[in-house]
Parts: sequence; C-alpha cells; structure tokens
Amino acid sequence: ILAGPSSTMLMADMGATVVKIERPGGGDDTRRYAPPYIQKKEGEDSDLAAYFVSCNRNKQSVAVNYTKPEGQAVLHRLLETS
Repeated sequence: ILAGPSSTMLMADMGATVVKIERPGGGDDTRRYAPPYIQKKEGEDSDLAAYFVSCNRNKQSVAVNYTKPEGQAVLHRLLETS
C-alpha cells in the first residue's frame, strides 16, 4: 500500500509520466483511507483522503475494466508505448 504509490510519486515528481490504472466505479482503495480528508472548503470535507491525494500527485489516472477483452486491449496498447 505504501511502496508502490511512494516510488511512483517520486518518479512523477521527477518528471516521469505515470499512468495509474484503476477499477471502474471503485478506483484505488486508498481514496477512502481517512481521516483526514481533503477539505472542499472551510469546515467541509471532500470524499478524498489526504493520503491518496498526496501519493498520487502528478499522476494520470484511467479506469479500465481489465477483466474484459476490451480493457485488456487498452492495457496492451499502453504497455506497447511504455
């Protein structure tokens, strides 16, 4: 839960293009590792955990259903260019 996000955070901080693959509808479990949550405005929390936001800065995210052939094709295209 910590090693992967931390290492890719550092790579993204140094300029690497990091594409995070997430499940449709649920995404990364750490979105909800809270409290603390990021605040929308004074006194109002969002639904994003501070841990998730900090570890995923500078990253791109795409939701792909990789259990289906169509999603697997998307992953293969991404891998061909990485």
